[in-house]
Amino acid sequence: MSLVEASAAPRAPGGSRGAPESTLRGGYNAADVDARLSDGFRMTTAILVAGLIGLAALAYVVVRLPVWRLPALLLALLALPGNVDNLGPQFRLDPNAVANPLAPAVPVTDLLIMLALAVAILERRRVFGVQRWFVGGGLLVAAIMSASAALALTNGVEGGAVVRGMLTAWRIPALLFLGMTHRKEIGDGRRLGFAAILGTVVLVGNGGYTTISGSLERFTATTFGRNGFAVALASVTVLLAGLAYSDWRDIRGRRWSWIAAALAVVALAGLLATGTRMGLAMLIFAGVASIIIGPVRSNAATLRGIGATIVGVGLAVTLALAFSVAGQRTLSLISDTGDTIGEAVTGITNPGDLPSYSAIRSRSFFWRLAVQMAIEHPVTGVGPFQWNHVRYQLDLKSPHIVADAHNSYLQIGAEYGVPALLAYLVLLGGSAWFLTLGVLRRRGRWTWIETGILVAAASIPVADLTNSHLFHVRMGAVEWLLIAVALALVLSVGRDAPATRAVSA
Repeated sequence: MSLVEASAAPRAPGGSRGAPESTLRGGYNAADVDARLSDGFRMTTAILVAGLIGLAALAYVVVRLPVWRLPALLLALLALPGNVDNLGPQFRLDPNAVANPLAPAVPVTDLLIMLALAVAILERRRVFGVQRWFVGGGLLVAAIMSASAALALTNGVEGGAVVRGMLTAWRIPALLFLGMTHRKEIGDGRRLGFAAILGTVVLVGNGGYTTISGSLERFTATTFGRNGFAVALASVTVLLAGLAYSDWRDIRGRRWSWIAAALAVVALAGLLATGTRMGLAMLIFAGVASIIIGPVRSNAATLRGIGATIVGVGLAVTLALAFSVAGQRTLSLISDTGDTIGEAVTGITNPGDLPSYSAIRSRSFFWRLAVQMAIEHPVTGVGPFQWNHVRYQLDLKSPHIVADAHNSYLQIGAEYGVPALLAYLVLLGGSAWFLTLGVLRRRGRWTWIETGILVAAASIPVADLTNSHLFHVRMGAVEWLLIAVALALVLSVGRDAPATRAVSA
């Protein structure tokens, strides 16, 4: 149970709480909850201060070192504190009185993206050809979503939520522009891999501190939440594995290869320990995609790489099961079909029957409410980050307090309207189409680190089917940063020429 779950007791008719003031849901004492909220507020303040210090350092890199601009953004999204998920990003968890319910309307990570965009424009960087269509498509999506968010102000939606809703939309064209205009700086992708190395150290450290200090059964990170944390770990696992394979063939890069491989094992262990099944599904998807995309060579080095991968995966599974009892739930995706397929069928046929133990059937309930909102407000939606608040109005007996609809696409339709959803799907579908054509056209000629970038970019939209990562203050930007870099790799002119490894700052 999260801090907010412990502190939010349902209101009885007339506005009074349905439980005595001295005792809240779950048996928590009101004074104890107040103390925990105060501690949480102090922790939030400390995180924001740390984020501002990190922002200053990375801002220098963004301005002065173009070759490290995109890696700096990736590092910021993985490691730079922005806000605490338990206090946002939905702004209003429920109709009850919750202390400090508003997250920062403009997170520090968005400030860094704005700075990078401004510098790129001042450098007079341009997009050409097909690149213009993608950036233009992103601008169209952002314009539609922003108009919908602005109209939400007339319905009483908080100004901070509207600002955050607009930023969520404008990240998309901003990151597409940055990716398209920095193709030479991307090179072969190694710098992104190095950013993932440092980001993984901080990311796993965040998860370790959160889990140990909170005496939690499953691995999680305060500033990511469990689902976002699992997707971040899955993404960096793929990136680091690609870096390890690419550098293994380069004697000078062997040390980075070992470091990347070791951290990939640690990230994979953390992923399994989160108990998030979608993370495992992402890795299965990534494995299949890597086989299709990656270079195929029948030699001793390849066999050694396969053997090392098997050993690493086995070690990661062992560590995950040893340090997380609930982490075994991840493996039930392939070992206990009665807990997955059967629940999915029952959840679809009878979504009103919502047991507290079933993640799949819970999601079907949340998805149904999102569809209902989209049907009732098809043009403008209910307002950015308002899904959770509106669902209480639609169903006062909702048993869970959750942050989002657990499906990015349904949440876009529910909060921004059907036109915004259609525009977003066209942009994402167009990106997938060009990536697929480009990958297949040059199949077997991608390096492993490039393969890692392409696979990671393709994996997160798949994970969006069961979680609202687009709305996450960090994962939504990671998603479109990777998509932008992948498109830059595929759409670049003269792809068969040696990749540029350095650009003067």
